[in-house]
This record gives sequence, C-alpha cells and structure tokens, in this order.
Amino acid sequence: MKIIGVVNSSGEFQGHKYHNLVLHCNYPDDNGNRDSCGQLTDTVKLRFSDLNSLFGLGFADPSDVEKLHAEDFAHLLNKEIEVAYNKFGAVQSVKLLDSVDKSNTNGKEK
Repeated sequence: MKIIGVVNSSGEFQGHKYHNLVLHCNYPDDNGNRDSCGQLTDTVKLRFSDLNSLFGLGFADPSDVEKLHAEDFAHLLNKEIEVAYNKFGAVQSVKLLDSVDKSNTNGKEK
C-alpha cells in the first residue's frame, strides 16, 4: 500500500477518548474475483499510544508522542508500507518497504 495522506484524528466517541494517526493509502486490486478497475483505497488507523513502538520514535515520555501533528509524519507520504494486524484487528506492525526491493533482485538491477 502507498501512503497518500496522513490525518491526526482525535475526539470522543461514545464516552471514550481517542487519538489516532490515520494513514490514507492506495493499492492495486489483486483480487481476481472482484469487479473493479484502477487503484483501490483504504485507511490504516494507528493509535497515538502505539506510534512510539510502531515507528521506533525513541520518546522516553509517552505523552510526548501525543504532542505530534500530522506534519510530523509527512515523510511517510508516497512511501510503500506493509501492515500486519493482530487477531483483534489492531495494527501490530507497520513495515516501510524500500522501493529498491521491488525493482531489484538480490540487490542487482533487473
């Protein structure tokens, strides 16, 4: 998936506060059983409380992560990612994919 947008989303829903970083992504449809064309879109919701460990931000105080803005993640725009989810549907890991890996084989150009 390719990140095309980043949103800092916070508020309250049904009495519970939330603070998420939402990654808007697009990806090619590789499902042969679906009637579609072009790029598809999806969102990846990351809890701010998980960002320090997901991205290795190195903040000693977890409250420092809460002070970040969407612009602090602008470097992710146009990056390819691979997302793994746990059995509850929450993001377990986000792996930034190196564009060289997709066009090269064993470090050598095709």
